[in-house]
Amino acid sequence: MRLRPHPRFRREGDDLYLELPVAPWEAALGATVPVATLTGTAQVRLPAGSSSGRRLRLRGRGLPKQAELAMLARQAGVRLSLVRRYLAFGLFDPCAGTNEAPLFASSCAGRLAKAERLRRDLGLNYAGAVLGCELLDRIRELEDQVR
Repeated sequence: MRLRPHPRFRREGDDLYLELPVAPWEAALGATVPVATLTGTAQVRLPAGSSSGRRLRLRGRGLPKQAELAMLARQAGVRLSLVRRYLAFGLFDPCAGTNEAPLFASSCAGRLAKAERLRRDLGLNYAGAVLGCELLDRIRELEDQVR
């Protein structure tokens, strides 16, 4: 599978790059400029004396990190067999990779830890823990809509 180049962003690993045109006086004097991100626009402070080709980092605004099952298990603090069981129940889906070596978003580790806490603390079975996570996600979505 090949990804089509994005018209605005360039990808290198998990990092995204964007060519940002600025006026000469903004580069010389410094300025706060709007920068397009995957989720909208961010305001970035351009330091005074910036030169052409300078890289500025926006932490947490790139592509989500991807991990293998064993890495997810370590991050969530659970056994690999539990990760496979939750995967079978549909707690999360691969975001990349192949059938033999799927990759998952790093956010899956938090979801996995939450499901395991629900299972352990409330005495739920695996399907119940997955359903609990889905309901909590839906509640959060509805709360965000109300705000």
